[in-house]
Amino acid sequence: MNELSLSHGLSFCDLYSREGLVRLDHAFCEALQRHDVPLFNRLMSARTAPGDLSEKEHSDLLIDLGPFVEDFIGDLFRVAGDLERQRAASR
Repeated sequence: MNELSLSHGLSFCDLYSREGLVRLDHAFCEALQRHDVPLFNRLMSARTAPGDLSEKEHSDLLIDLGPFVEDFIGDLFRVAGDLERQRAASR
């Protein structure tokens, strides 16, 4: 049986190990930084000092990250084209 191949040099087994999840997080952060530096900076600030965010700021950050997370997961599992077709069909 072939192992599921993910993008960013990851494998399906990486999703079940701490080391793999650290690599996944690193890939996510790098991609976010390339895509949207201000959003990346907000996420890094929230990770550094989570208690400094108000509930509204925390909610806004999650909402703002949502579309990027969806695109990243689509890319990770190599289904970005399928996601885009679904988006186009629902417009």
